[in-house]
Amino acid sequence: MADRDRIDDILSAVGYGRWQIPILMATIVANTIPLHYMASSLLNAPMSFRCFAPGSSNSSNSSFSELDSLDNAWFNNECLDPQDNAHLADSAHLAHLAHPALNPVGPPNRRATGLPACPEIEYDSSVYSLTVISEFDLVCDRERLRPFFQIVITIGTIAGCFVGGSIGDSMGRKKAMQIGCLLGLPSCLAVAFVPWFPVVLALRFAMGISVRMVMLSTINLAMETCPPRHRTVLGMFMGLPYSACVILFALVGYFVSHWRYLQLIWTLPYLVMTPITLFVKESPRWLVQSGSGREAAAELAEAARKNRVELPSRLASYLEKMKEDTCGLSGGEKEKVAQKQLFAASFSSYGEYLRSPAMLIIIFITPLMYFLMCLLYNGIILNVNNFTSTNPFQYIAMLGVFEIVSVLLATPVNQLVGRRHVIGSTLLLAGALFLAVMFVPEEIWYVKWALVMISFFLAGGGYQVVFMYVPELFPTMVRTKGFAMVTLAGSLGQCVAPIVTDLLAQQTWWAVNVSLGCAGMVAGLLVPALPETKSMPLPETIQDVEDRRNNNVQQRTEKHKKALTVTDLQHSHV
Repeated sequence: MADRDRIDDILSAVGYGRWQIPILMATIVANTIPLHYMASSLLNAPMSFRCFAPGSSNSSNSSFSELDSLDNAWFNNECLDPQDNAHLADSAHLAHLAHPALNPVGPPNRRATGLPACPEIEYDSSVYSLTVISEFDLVCDRERLRPFFQIVITIGTIAGCFVGGSIGDSMGRKKAMQIGCLLGLPSCLAVAFVPWFPVVLALRFAMGISVRMVMLSTINLAMETCPPRHRTVLGMFMGLPYSACVILFALVGYFVSHWRYLQLIWTLPYLVMTPITLFVKESPRWLVQSGSGREAAAELAEAARKNRVELPSRLASYLEKMKEDTCGLSGGEKEKVAQKQLFAASFSSYGEYLRSPAMLIIIFITPLMYFLMCLLYNGIILNVNNFTSTNPFQYIAMLGVFEIVSVLLATPVNQLVGRRHVIGSTLLLAGALFLAVMFVPEEIWYVKWALVMISFFLAGGGYQVVFMYVPELFPTMVRTKGFAMVTLAGSLGQCVAPIVTDLLAQQTWWAVNVSLGCAGMVAGLLVPALPETKSMPLPETIQDVEDRRNNNVQQRTEKHKKALTVTDLQHSHV
């Protein structure tokens, strides 16, 4: 019996109980932290504005015909020509005489910006009281800086993939969680107070590193300590806390329209997560693979004791054998041995991975699929201000509701038909529906809403299955690094999403639908190249990955032969 099967047997005997409660709590809280990714849909939301020349009246840059309608002409989002500012200032007095009602003396919301194309500005505060864009005047000359509030945190997640993957596989899942929290908590708090935009961006970068470190280590720890029979349910339900917090975020954002207060409120997950990391246990799988068999045996024995389970004699004897891996070494010596082994393996194993056909498929296909999926998923979320500027809170809340329903429905389907069928079909159909939105007339807006929500419903279900599926593809010793590599590609997709939904959307009306729709469809077409992992033990080595691929090929061959046999019999009867 392989080691992975014995560990799975021990976990199956131990079951899910008191020993996993701290890990479950950490998993629930950790899955609310990624809300900082989509928070920019409210924190960095654009506000309608009106530019004024220095010293001009409130109507200085409007023609008289425009001013006949307040609804259409007041906040026109138009920048000024710097060369015309002097002329506009001279004509301000005439405009004031023609439309005195539109020009109260000393408007309280108007301020200087220092921008040549918008020297003075007034924002429409009917939806938001203050956002990042309105506080730092990211309009006109500074308009290209708008996506960076979202981009820097995703760039941070790219760095977090390298840092978190390395720490998680070399120092352990628990230490990676703790380091991520110690980095993220002060960064998240500081963003709510610093008055300089470059510093805000630097802190958002640090938050991105933290979020990725916490997520990578927590998900791997949860999956590696879960009995095989509960792994699918746990992997699927990990996304529910995030979806619930999306709804809560929209509700809080409706009442708290100041971006700094909203940012401050959303430091709570870090405040809760940090003390929880003191009580979680290290992954026995990682301890065994890093040469710390004694600690792994102690963890599993404690798990059986806390869950009030008595292990069978064959499993108890395996725990005794497990202790021999580091017998006679002190804690410091043991750690040095493990680090040397990991350091040497990190170089010698790369060539082995590239020589493995099964690993090559996973290494090249999975990141591309994840990149496209994250582009679609995050693009739909960030598209809120293009899709509806009047009720963004309802849009975000509905996304959260639809995602919860999609996860609940996808869970039993995932258990019945497997990972690949769910992921491929949902992403393919989600992309097709998002493309279809372009062809719906504006007057039947409710059809547009339905198509967008159904598209996100499908993408949300597929996204959660992928989040559980990816760690199952990689062997234990590189599971965190492999997951980090794939999520790095997803971070690139998250970087592209605000560029598509903000800058590119201003250039071409169809850019968002075509980009996101095609991304979903291509991602769905890539999935059949990957192996199925349903009801299979987590692989420990490259050979396990190869064996899984061979078993899948063999099963498909047998099914094909059976289908041919049935067809031949039918033809013979005819």
